[in-house]
Amino acid sequence: MRDLVCSVQRNCDISDAHHAGDATMCIYLMRMREHYKWHKGIPNGESFDHNSLGEWLQKRETYLSSLENSHHSSITLGGMKYDPFDHVEINQQLSKQGLVYCAGYGRGGKPVFCLGEIVGTEHTDDYEMYVIGRELAREMSAPPAMSLGKTIYIRQDAFTRWVWGMFEEWSWHKPHNAFYRAIASFGDKRDPREATHTLAASEIENLILHEIGEVVAGNLLGDGWSEMLHCLTNTPLEGSARAVRDNLADNITVLPALVSNGTTSSLHFYFAGFHSLRSELYPTLKEAYGIWAEGQTLAPLKAVVRRGQEHWLKTAQELVSCYEEHGADCESYIQTVIDRSSL
Repeated sequence: MRDLVCSVQRNCDISDAHHAGDATMCIYLMRMREHYKWHKGIPNGESFDHNSLGEWLQKRETYLSSLENSHHSSITLGGMKYDPFDHVEINQQLSKQGLVYCAGYGRGGKPVFCLGEIVGTEHTDDYEMYVIGRELAREMSAPPAMSLGKTIYIRQDAFTRWVWGMFEEWSWHKPHNAFYRAIASFGDKRDPREATHTLAASEIENLILHEIGEVVAGNLLGDGWSEMLHCLTNTPLEGSARAVRDNLADNITVLPALVSNGTTSSLHFYFAGFHSLRSELYPTLKEAYGIWAEGQTLAPLKAVVRRGQEHWLKTAQELVSCYEEHGADCESYIQTVIDRSSL
């Protein structure tokens, strides 16, 4: 077990070393700070020794520098070696130990690895889902969830830490925005920290819905989408294409559920994280939320969501068609589709 954890963690560290320059210095330091808290087992909201953090950062940067020319190593289980990205075969070996392994590629082509304890599973004809609790090995920047083909990985600890990061950012100025409205929906408004923990626990279901939407979107778009996204990796268009796919996935599962249930905290929390390219491409959705948040009707939001699924599916299919027709020279054509895709 110890050898397995060390092998996976080293691959995580190699990924961090190779992609250390992908983020701005400010974001890099914030991620390192969060990784320190995970590494030391510091719960959200607890104080820590900043001198110890500084010493750890220096050692960590020296260590990552030593890995810049290293390659990801195979995973050895039961005397057999497995490719580090063969999560399906590795999980067949780990299932009896109550562990689950996740390996794929994230934004910018960054390899993503995780090893953790299984706290829940769900198997259907359409997808297979693993819910990961305590993480034994992870990277500096841990995505809360990932779908790989028909396999979904939900990372509870990473999601809770991500929500806590939203709370810390909000607490600098405490604006009366969507995040404030979300945490204000829970308990005593004088204790936003406790409300944030409650919020994170309550929103895991909508995180799952998004990943189910990703699986459905993948079935609708076919292999051409992954090939196109690989072609756009590390270009400005990668983020735009991912935003289109995210909007499609949410219009398949998350948004219909939100407007149907009308759960106040969930609606506010969704729009607390709805920003950047996704928001720029989908201004009518944010406008409709604003109408509802001001105490008016949900009708405009429901109407926009009804239009959204068809619109984003058509847009995503057009992006794939551009790639299939023009190959590596598709960028200008994809840019044209993106420019007129706003809803």
